[in-house]
Amino acid sequence: MKSASVILLCIMCGVTLAKLRCGNDGIQHGIAQNLLQNDCKGRLGKIDACCVSHTTCYQQKKTQKVCDDTFCDCINQAANSLPLCSFHANNFCATARTFGGFQYNKPPQ
Repeated sequence: MKSASVILLCIMCGVTLAKLRCGNDGIQHGIAQNLLQNDCKGRLGKIDACCVSHTTCYQQKKTQKVCDDTFCDCINQAANSLPLCSFHANNFCATARTFGGFQYNKPPQ
């Protein structure tokens, strides 16, 4: 019974983590999901769209400033004045501005 519960929990976590694509890898996606799932209820789809657009913007090699500014505007609008969600949105924005250059300057794969 315990092993079936663990397997079910792992499957459910995998499904949950697949919903949000903020970050550069599965670990970052999972961290973003865990931070936002309770504080940004009803807004995960909008936030995910902001993250996907930000990744696409980097891939299209628009300037990093344009990509980050657009992302920050998008994610702050998606947070829609929910205090904790806005807090996370501001942190995501600051993270993109501070560390986004590593991803932006990464050679295409």
